[in-house]
Amino acid sequence: MKYPMLIVGIILFTLFLTSDPVQKYWKGHMQKYIPNTCKAIVQRVEPKVNPDWEFECPGTQRLIIKVDNSDQAVNPSQLKTLLYRKLANTYGQLAQYSNPETVAHLQIVEISIIHKQLTIFSKTDGQAIKELRAKTNPREFAAHLKLTVKVKEILK
Repeated sequence: MKYPMLIVGIILFTLFLTSDPVQKYWKGHMQKYIPNTCKAIVQRVEPKVNPDWEFECPGTQRLIIKVDNSDQAVNPSQLKTLLYRKLANTYGQLAQYSNPETVAHLQIVEISIIHKQLTIFSKTDGQAIKELRAKTNPREFAAHLKLTVKVKEILK
């Protein structure tokens, strides 16, 4: 071995490049140049909403929002009504704060309202959220949600 320190340096540099933080950095750096509808909406909506909203973008055209509602003490008979109202208000806020041209390109929007006793999962598309923006009457708003949003309840 003529240059042992060179070999040690190459091995340490290889270990550095394969470490987790460096891999995350390069992954984020490379995804900057890929057009991403989901991240554009998150960047616009996140500063305007409550901090209990959690955003996740598993793909370029899929948005997952989790709203934590566990801190509220609620009468069990009114729990379902309260959570569905929160779900409708969440869809309304998302439609109001997001750019209509951008939100129309989302293929899947999933919103989960999480409570200690009940969790509500909902799913729709971006075009339906864009159309919510034009609904001013609460009855039209509710009718549109009934037509376009699929809902699943899970009791805990």
